[in-house]
Amino acid sequence: MSVSILFSKRLLSLFAFWCLLISSWRINAQSYCAPAAQYPCSDDWIDDVYTTGGVTNFFNYNTGCNGTYNSPFQFSTYTYFSAKTCSQMQGQQINLHMQCGTTWVQGFRVWIDWNKNNSFADPGEDVYVSPNASFSLFTAVITVPPSAAIGTTRMRVQCRYNYVPTLTGYCGSTNYPGETEDYNFTVLAAAPCFGIPLAGTASGSSTCIGSSTLVTVSGFTAGTGITFQWQQLNGATWANVVGGSGATTAKYITPNLFANTQYKCLVKCTNSNITSSTPAYTVVVNPPLSTAPTSYAYF
Repeated sequence: MSVSILFSKRLLSLFAFWCLLISSWRINAQSYCAPAAQYPCSDDWIDDVYTTGGVTNFFNYNTGCNGTYNSPFQFSTYTYFSAKTCSQMQGQQINLHMQCGTTWVQGFRVWIDWNKNNSFADPGEDVYVSPNASFSLFTAVITVPPSAAIGTTRMRVQCRYNYVPTLTGYCGSTNYPGETEDYNFTVLAAAPCFGIPLAGTASGSSTCIGSSTLVTVSGFTAGTGITFQWQQLNGATWANVVGGSGATTAKYITPNLFANTQYKCLVKCTNSNITSSTPAYTVVVNPPLSTAPTSYAYF
């Protein structure tokens, strides 16, 4: 093989390597949106944010207003505290506490990117909304979903003057002063289950005749090795559900129902091969509303 051909092949290999590196950098360089604002945070700010009950916790006290002027009439009221990290295992709870300054009342909202896709728009990622705007210390009890992606993701805390931030306000601009702060949240793998699992409680809501509904199980043992199986009472016999969706998950969507139906969930720890059952839950099927016309005399 000539030297020129060998050199060309090595050059092509080097070029392919750099293309792969640049492509990987572009993928990893995706970032979270930074909310815009039409006013600086001024006297409207997040003053305290801290966690308790996690495997690890952080505190961030008396931070005041972190807004800066980017250009005339362009403000930044967003800060990423990259050194502040809390952690909790899948299926377990952590407490998030937040409070505004002492000048103007603020409402709060919190999002966590559970699937690590650089977005807060997915179902279940809107994890807390304050009941009102207040000077009070608000506390969010956050349960890490068992399906949350393991590793470090982003938690966003936002306040808004005299209002509660909107569901989709994590990236958008607002006509009202406020502030947005990001923190790291590390999701840890759940510990393996052992012994007799807690089955928890099945619950749901009534439905109209001929419609489906959602039943869920909560309060069960969290850990790797936990499985679910929904059952339905057919006469005097419990049998695995037929139809619907999610029969082997913690959330089951029933098929269309035409009569009151009882469900329960079998929660099993595969490590100990022991199964527990929730109490039975009855889905109430409401009859159709009467559509009979009412007679009136008009003169």
